[in-house]
Amino acid sequence: MSTKFEINEGHDIKSFENQRQYVREQAKSNTDFFVGFLNTSLPIAEKRTIEAAAKNDIWKLKQELA
Repeated sequence: MSTKFEINEGHDIKSFENQRQYVREQAKSNTDFFVGFLNTSLPIAEKRTIEAAAKNDIWKLKQELA
């Protein structure tokens, strides 16, 4: 299955350019959403990683002291 973009004689070049602009705007919007999602989600993930590492360190210390 292949995707092919063609401008037929009956199609307006301006319409094709409008479609290209729309696709660019949608791509930018999706990218902005994804970046925003990562910026809000990664700090939480990093916090959980730090908490897990701290709990692991505490567990190791308890094992050494036991």
